Amino acid sequence: MHEHTFHYDDSLDTLLVTFSPAEETTTVVLNEYMSLQIGVADQQVARITLCDYSLLSNETKFGPRYFPLTGLKNVSNDTRTRVLDLLSQTALSHILSLCVYVPSLVDTLPIVSVKPVFPLKQPNWPTNISHPQPASRPAEALASVSLLS
Repeated sequence: MHEHTFHYDDSLDTLLVTFSPAEETTTVVLNEYMSLQIGVADQQVARITLCDYSLLSNETKFGPRYFPLTGLKNVSNDTRTRVLDLLSQTALSHILSLCVYVPSLVDTLPIVSVKPVFPLKQPNWPTNISHPQPASRPAEALASVSLLS
């Protein structure tokens, strides 16, 4: 069983979720609100940063808000595939829901919603908390699914 740590900065409305400390990481900007840091050595998710967390996690009367992963247009196909594989892993599935938007028969766009995993405006709630998470399987054990054409 692994643990992840939440750190919420109320003044910036930013939630940082750390999965495993990594000495060296590569940052992939997913969109204007989200960035993913991947450990260089193990190629696993080290942390995810969610800016404007209260907006991202707030549902509308029609359901959760979905945000396009527009930042993946600016990376190589290999990086895009790796990031989508990581986003679909168990560790992040407790925080994000990954889907695909199909604006036409030939276009697809990965989109994501943020689950309200960190309670906002709770009296005496610590800003740093740890939660156990199930051990994640290696990426090789996951079926490779491309969400992009």
